[in-house]
Amino acid sequence: MKKLLVSLFALFAFTFSYAQETFGRYHCSYYDCDLEILASAKEADYDIYLEVFGTCGDTMSGTTFQIEGNKNIRQFIDALESMKKQFIEWSSEQNGRKGYEKRFDVNLPYFKVLWHYSDLHYDYHPTPKARFVVPDSGQCTAVISGEATASDNESLKNKYFFILSSVSDFDSLISSIQIDKLDEYFYPDLYDWW
Repeated sequence: MKKLLVSLFALFAFTFSYAQETFGRYHCSYYDCDLEILASAKEADYDIYLEVFGTCGDTMSGTTFQIEGNKNIRQFIDALESMKKQFIEWSSEQNGRKGYEKRFDVNLPYFKVLWHYSDLHYDYHPTPKARFVVPDSGQCTAVISGEATASDNESLKNKYFFILSSVSDFDSLISSIQIDKLDEYFYPDLYDWW
């Protein structure tokens, strides 16, 4: 499984590298792997591309969330902060219970789901759900998931999921996608004179 994930991540990086830059990584403790964060800049307004997990039929697909604009990035950070707070509270109340889920009370920003399955496909209007999930393994997880439909072929579906399973997972992602870090990355000359 790990080799397959590494291969898919390499394909993901190649597919999107023509327009975006690898900005950073975030850790997924549940699968013990790092996922890429790509970014692009348009006059200090940014887009970020978070690598997530996806399957198209029975095949793993290189899948990403495209979060456009500083407003949506900030809203995503706020949603992650709220999920983290609920994750901490609900994890402490779990008491060994397994095989259940409940919804996070968060407002996710607008984002697109992109995936590579022979070609690049987009879902411009996904309907993700943010949930606290405790599978049979008993490990508490925060999941954003759904099923994307290709805008160019409605019969082509991609199940996607984003998963964090520790406070450090949340913290590392939240700190990685801050607007000031994007500013420093794309406009380092502005910070040289400070």
